[in-house]
Amino acid sequence: MFGEVAVFEDKPYPASAQAVAETKVLGIRRKDFLSFLAQRPGVALRIISVLGGRLRDAQGRLKDLAGERVEQRLARTLLMLSAKLGSTLPFTRQEVADMAGTTTETAIRFMSRLKDGGIIRSTRGKIIIL
Repeated sequence: MFGEVAVFEDKPYPASAQAVAETKVLGIRRKDFLSFLAQRPGVALRIISVLGGRLRDAQGRLKDLAGERVEQRLARTLLMLSAKLGSTLPFTRQEVADMAGTTTETAIRFMSRLKDGGIIRSTRGKIIIL
């Protein structure tokens, strides 16, 4: 689910998403979604739980951004992505840099060291954790 926060705030969602595989998108009008939740409190509670988890993750990322060196942030980002998606990550080095809050150039230098150390391999638009 993407953009559900905008439903509760009645404001445009402040971010966008890009699919990494073929995807179908379904849009739901705000009033229909709120009506659906009013009729199904269990679903509303599940969404609250998901949002709470996302908030906790965001707070953790903020803490990491403030207190970790860039190499640690990049390594943590790669580990988090591989835990969720497996060893083949469908992201460019620029996308990983964006997720880690650093520049593409810094990410390229760091990932070159990982590549030289036999930890990762990269191909066009993919990073493979070895």
